[in-house]
Amino acid sequence: MKKKNLISLSVALVFATLGTTGLLLYTVQHNKATTGIHTLFGLLFVAFAILHIINNWSSLVSYMKPRTGTIQKEFLVVLAIGVVFIVATGLRIPPFGEVEEFGEELRRGGGEGRGGRPTLFAEVKTNESLQGRSLIIYVQKNRDAVLPVMTVWSEDSTGQFIDNLFVPAQLAEVEGDEDIQEALREGELEFKPFDAARQPAWNGVTKDKQANYPQATPFDNFILTTRTRATGTFVIKAEITVGGKSEVYQTVISSADQTGKLGNENGTLLRSALIELQ
Repeated sequence: MKKKNLISLSVALVFATLGTTGLLLYTVQHNKATTGIHTLFGLLFVAFAILHIINNWSSLVSYMKPRTGTIQKEFLVVLAIGVVFIVATGLRIPPFGEVEEFGEELRRGGGEGRGGRPTLFAEVKTNESLQGRSLIIYVQKNRDAVLPVMTVWSEDSTGQFIDNLFVPAQLAEVEGDEDIQEALREGELEFKPFDAARQPAWNGVTKDKQANYPQATPFDNFILTTRTRATGTFVIKAEITVGGKSEVYQTVISSADQTGKLGNENGTLLRSALIELQ
């Protein structure tokens, strides 16, 4: 068995695995299996790369600096490309920063389909047994809205509470000083019962504190399919809280215009929330 051939084939195998898991981590939500494989094969790649360099050291030296004593142009080009990519990506200089953000949009289900409707969102259903009109709300949060707590409800034109459209039963939190993004990737979150005090606007008007969704608010974008007893012209409101920051978004829905978009001129937590009345 030839050691040089064994190392070269191992490098090729590890490279193919890293490429596959890297694409998965770039385009879909992280999970422990994919992250673990990517990390392990990354370490193997470093080990085999070192052995490959040792076996081909003389050739690599000739690529960088031939017998004439001058440094090869090819080596300088590769070095310059590496420095540019590292610095530009670290400083998020366009278009390098946009490449990373595009991957985040793919993992979060970003993008919009026909008619401006978001696609690839998680599906959430509430009030399925309620006698009333159907509503579909396409919720898209901003990237900085990490571990959001959200409530959605309806009011009449005078501001009187009608019914809850979305109230989670749980809150997702990170223990201690643990990094939030790392906890999300590893699935290491602590779930507690929903605390109405976290939603001051909703808590101040609702007469019904009962949750109608058994889990925590989805961490990313989602499509809410629900029902409401509201008739005629009414108001849909949503309160989203991240950390200690709470924002309220609202829109008016009428039988004549059965669509709307939750808005808040100063809001920074929700990117978009489109509503369709069925």
